[in-house]
Amino acid sequence: MPENVLFDPKNVSAPNSISGAVPTAPAQPASSQPVSAFRQNQSWMTPPPATPPPPPRPRSSLGILFKLGLGILLLVIVLGVILFIVLPNMNKQNQGHVTLVYWGLWDDKNIMQPVIDSFEKEHPNITIDYQLQDIKSLYNENQEYPKRLIARINAGNGPDIFRFHNNWYPELAGVLAPMSQSVVSPQDFGNTYFPVVSQDLVHNGAIYGIPLDFDTLALYVNPEIFQKAGVKIPSDWNDVQVDAPQMTVKGSDGTITTSGIALGSLQNINNGPDILGLLLSESNVDYTNISANQSGAESALNFFMQFTNSSNATWSSTLPSSLQMFAAGNLAMYIGYSWDISNIQRLNPNLHFQIYPMPSDLGVKRTIASYWVEGVSIHSQHMQEAMEFMNFLNQKTTQQEFYASAAKVRGYGEPYARMDLATTLKSNSLLYPFEVQGPDAVSTIFNDNTYDNGLNDKSNSYLKQAVNDLAANGSLSDAVNVLANGVNQVIQQYVQ
Repeated sequence: MPENVLFDPKNVSAPNSISGAVPTAPAQPASSQPVSAFRQNQSWMTPPPATPPPPPRPRSSLGILFKLGLGILLLVIVLGVILFIVLPNMNKQNQGHVTLVYWGLWDDKNIMQPVIDSFEKEHPNITIDYQLQDIKSLYNENQEYPKRLIARINAGNGPDIFRFHNNWYPELAGVLAPMSQSVVSPQDFGNTYFPVVSQDLVHNGAIYGIPLDFDTLALYVNPEIFQKAGVKIPSDWNDVQVDAPQMTVKGSDGTITTSGIALGSLQNINNGPDILGLLLSESNVDYTNISANQSGAESALNFFMQFTNSSNATWSSTLPSSLQMFAAGNLAMYIGYSWDISNIQRLNPNLHFQIYPMPSDLGVKRTIASYWVEGVSIHSQHMQEAMEFMNFLNQKTTQQEFYASAAKVRGYGEPYARMDLATTLKSNSLLYPFEVQGPDAVSTIFNDNTYDNGLNDKSNSYLKQAVNDLAANGSLSDAVNVLANGVNQVIQQYVQ
């Protein structure tokens, strides 16, 4: 087709065969076609307007209160955590939490724990680490408690608080810290405890220990043997001297089957050194200078030995121990401390016995005190806290709690060292005789069963040597000289 020709008649089709039909108009170029009105109006493609949201529903007052209460509860919990957990811990960290190592003897942890719990409740920044020391096993292993204690303290790894015997001060003076005035003053101490406690623990105006209990020598008797012999309980040593032979029964060969009293030997008499120490004290013999009273020492030794050497002997070194004899019902009078009660009851739960104060010496009442004390290491890194614990142990209520705990575990407690608690045991027929003797008690270095291999044991060894010499028909004067010289050496070694 030529250029610019819009219509060519030669190319037009024949008309439609239908009569009267209108021929089809020739097609127009697309570029020259006008835009239709349909395409110009595209309103059909626009989305309809959104439906307006419904008005908000009113909020429930119950829901608001619930959310408010929950918020308050959470706030209270958070404040409680801060007040009772976070702040105390922060305070504890600021103050410094302290652990005190406490070496104990004899009393299991379940006896001490109530006392420790009470202290820790009052002092939440202090923990007491109680470590029970087996004094007997250490002794058998040649690691005696006092020596081990001193060595550990001087090495800087010893306990802060420890238990020791009332007459060990000369051995331990170098490692014992004096009690501060915040614990107790010497005047109050003297007014609170039995006089012998001050004599044992107060030196140069300073106090070196707090006793939790107290004990004295007393007279155990078998009432059946007394009734059978028709004699009364002795009130002095003269009565003992007369009555003991009457209650002694011997076989046809002269062997003692029932003894009136166990005296005259240190081989098989429990508490033998304590008993002879009492006789020496009653004869006004000063153990620090025995030779100064030669006649008094001879008198005490002679009285003691007559119960094995005379024709009216009531005891023999070949018999079982005095504790075994008494528990078996074959000893009329046994001299012992309160801790012997459990030993006797263990050996013979059915034995009926009574306890009385020690016989006097012509009206002069006296007995021996043997007890254990709590002290503080001079090298403790927590001296203030240790003194706080000492102050707590010194309290009347604490010592009552200790007694109650021991009685609950062992079946009985130890007598009190505080004079203001003595009468609380008045209804206890077994313990009160030990307690009532407190004002008359004295102490010596002759104490059995301390296992120290030091001041006590070495002094006792010279006491035994003197008794053995007399048993072998030695002279009284020679025996006293052996005792005096030997004990003097021991004192020079240990008394500082």
